Amino acid sequence: MSWHVDEQSLARYAAGQAGAVSAASTEAHLTSCELCRTRLAPAVPGERLAGIWDEVAERVDAGNLPWFERVLVRVGVREDTARLLAATPSLGTAWLAAVAAAVVFAAAASDTSPRGLFLYLTLAPMLPVAGVAAAYGR
Repeated sequence: MSWHVDEQSLARYAAGQAGAVSAASTEAHLTSCELCRTRLAPAVPGERLAGIWDEVAERVDAGNLPWFERVLVRVGVREDTARLLAATPSLGTAWLAAVAAAVVFAAAASDTSPRGLFLYLTLAPMLPVAGVAAAYGR
């Protein structure tokens, strides 16, 4: 390296008070200068560094959710289930079909007439099997 970041610039950068151009120049230099990275490390306040890492972790974990996953989370599906359904498209159709069937079945079963009771007793044991078959089809 032909030059190094001066102490004032390092102190401003460590405190988060460097201007955009100065910060970009310092960061570009720090990527290739071990001496300046070593000088910078003790100057960065621990709580500031922890805050930066927390923000990075939050952005990495949150990411940009696909539209399908965002919709599922908004309607109340647990985040882990929504991620599974978004990551495995073959399960998405089966899951949506199972939910639709459950809603239709619940509406039909709410009828207390003999026909509604017959429908409930006939379909209740078969729907879980049909859901598994649809999820593992082909």
